[in-house]
Amino acid sequence: MKKITFLLAFVAVAAFANAADWVETFGPDDAVKGGSTGTYWPYVAGGAEQYVYTNYDHAADCTYDGYSASVRKVTGGGTGNAPALGNHVWLAAPKPANPPTYPNPADSWLSISGIVADGAQYVSFDLAPQNDGQVVNMKLWINGVEVAMPSLTLTTANVMQNVGDIAIASAAVYEFKVQNFDAAAGIRIDNVTFKAATAIKNVTIDNSVYATNGTVYAEGEFQIFSVAGQNVTELNGQLNGIYVVKTAKGIQKVAVK
Repeated sequence: MKKITFLLAFVAVAAFANAADWVETFGPDDAVKGGSTGTYWPYVAGGAEQYVYTNYDHAADCTYDGYSASVRKVTGGGTGNAPALGNHVWLAAPKPANPPTYPNPADSWLSISGIVADGAQYVSFDLAPQNDGQVVNMKLWINGVEVAMPSLTLTTANVMQNVGDIAIASAAVYEFKVQNFDAAAGIRIDNVTFKAATAIKNVTIDNSVYATNGTVYAEGEFQIFSVAGQNVTELNGQLNGIYVVKTAKGIQKVAVK
């Protein structure tokens, strides 16, 4: 009886563990200053000559990009100091700011593409301001479509506040983009989360999917999505790049050449 009870308990815990939202925390709180002088936080993206962070939670599955965006942490401590903050992305005040126009490369933005969170209905994230009483001046895009953000005033500098659940159009794969439009202050972002009304279950992989000569093949009917969330099924046979394929059995990411 004890063995049966233990097995049932294990199955229950496993089922709960498999029902998780998609969350990006920007790595295991390991961001450190580096670069040639050891004085710069790692950039989200950049050329070979730049000091770039790579140890994201979903580094194997997603593509991270941005400008004026770096991965940082805040030690905190001491009387009057804000609490410590683990890894997060800092979006600097945009330059030039007159105002910036998305996606001008001189702007301050972050994107995560290739997010496989099939059926997600909401996105949420945490924000921490540079200054007390900072009014959030940001925009959010999901799969290239602007999504209205709630009006927010962040009370205390360097203290995270959740923006709440923001409704989004359901898709198989997502691209998340945020941009800071505040010309006077930067802002910190953490815990980007995609969720459904009930928790998103772990994605089932369909191993029947493969690709060759610009064409994706799979058993039965299927849809093909770019990592930016666009349905490109009708372009099958002319594809080149990384794609997410959704079938009746599950989802698979493929490289098409």
